[in-house]
Amino acid sequence: MESLWEQTWKPPRFPAQDGDLNTDVLIIGGGMAGVLCAYQLHCAGVPYVLAEAETVCGGITQNTTAKITSQHGLIYSRLISKFGVRRAKQCLAANEAALQAYRELCRHMDCGFEEKAAYAYSVDDRRKIERELEALEKLGFPAEFADKLPLPFHVAGAVRFPNQAQFHPLKFVSGIAKNLHIHEHTRVCELRGTTAVTNHGRIRARKIIVTTHFPFLNKHGSYFLKLYQHRSYVIALQPAPDVDGMYVAAGFNKWGMTASMVSAMILCDLVQGKKNPYEEVFSPARSLLHPQLAVNGFEAAASLLTPAAKRCPHLGCALKWNPMEHTWDCPCHGSRFTEDGKLIDNPATGNLKN
Repeated sequence: MESLWEQTWKPPRFPAQDGDLNTDVLIIGGGMAGVLCAYQLHCAGVPYVLAEAETVCGGITQNTTAKITSQHGLIYSRLISKFGVRRAKQCLAANEAALQAYRELCRHMDCGFEEKAAYAYSVDDRRKIERELEALEKLGFPAEFADKLPLPFHVAGAVRFPNQAQFHPLKFVSGIAKNLHIHEHTRVCELRGTTAVTNHGRIRARKIIVTTHFPFLNKHGSYFLKLYQHRSYVIALQPAPDVDGMYVAAGFNKWGMTASMVSAMILCDLVQGKKNPYEEVFSPARSLLHPQLAVNGFEAAASLLTPAAKRCPHLGCALKWNPMEHTWDCPCHGSRFTEDGKLIDNPATGNLKN
């Protein structure tokens, strides 16, 4: 099933790697974050290569809701409670900077960019909305309360963020990727130090940026334990009424567009030895003492012990059939495969074996 973006896009094409390469920075993964990293390094004059296993934006990015917003559900009251006002303000500032960066890049680009208000609503808990507005007032952000929305159901209240945006993400990628050093159908199979072994040779780099949907590296950072994956579904309707805005039922942490831009800004500064004002709040070295780690470990152990004919080549978890998308999905770490076993999403790096 194709997304709306795929149906209205002519994808650019890039050659596969042809022989061994040397570069300053290797970017692994050609989704939105990877392409933005390549674009920013290109503009800075830093030698780089982007290696994409399949085609640019052929994975998670092509299925995004394409909302560019600083409003990631009702998060700022929680951030203040857990990390304090300073950290929460850094997070908000990073998201606003990402929104502004998109705004500037899209100014002369045919990618459907348009500014809209974004709303996070509750159907039955007005106090939850009021707490978020109180938090945003502490952060100096001009959010507004709304209780009369053009939605086909009653809401107790909503937080309105003005001047947010939406766009056609794949047309945007076409606009910035034209002259970038990208190699498609170039799968990184192994890292040996800062040398990547691919299906077409080797890429030697001084530094490496990994922008795959889920880190495929088991030796560095133990991200397969720290991260867990969720999928949610959205449908496009025609002709549906215009509700004049963007609307998030709070509780979903899937904000790839602003997060991709923030990540690209931080990572591109880091590989150039520059200090980034947002690196502290997004550091992967922050506290690891989180209950989700225990949950992840338990679920992985349970899946490893589950008898099943099909197992993930990443770490051996039992795969589950996804009847919605007709795929084999790994409940441990999120790898996904087609019905006949072809790899869709990492951290696995190869197809299922018969």
